[in-house]
Amino acid sequence: MMKRVSDIVMASVGLLIISPVMLAIAAGVKLQDGGPIIFRQARIGRQGKPFTMLKFRSMVVDAEARKLELMEHNEGKG
Repeated sequence: MMKRVSDIVMASVGLLIISPVMLAIAAGVKLQDGGPIIFRQARIGRQGKPFTMLKFRSMVVDAEARKLELMEHNEGKG
C-alpha cells in the first residue's frame, strides 16, 4: 500500500515539475504551423495488442501521407 501511494505522489510531483516544459513545447509546436500539437499513431504492443501512441508532433502535419513520396529520395535502405 505504501509503495503505491509513494509511486502516485512521486509521479504527481514529477508531472508538476515538468509541466512548464511540456507547456512550452506544446506552444512551440502550435505556433510553428498551427497544426495539431499531439501526433497519434497506432502501434502493436505486448502480445500483439494494438494501442494508440501519443507524442508531441515533431514533423509536418501530413508526414504519414508524404512518406511514400519521399521514400524514392532515400539514399539508405530504410
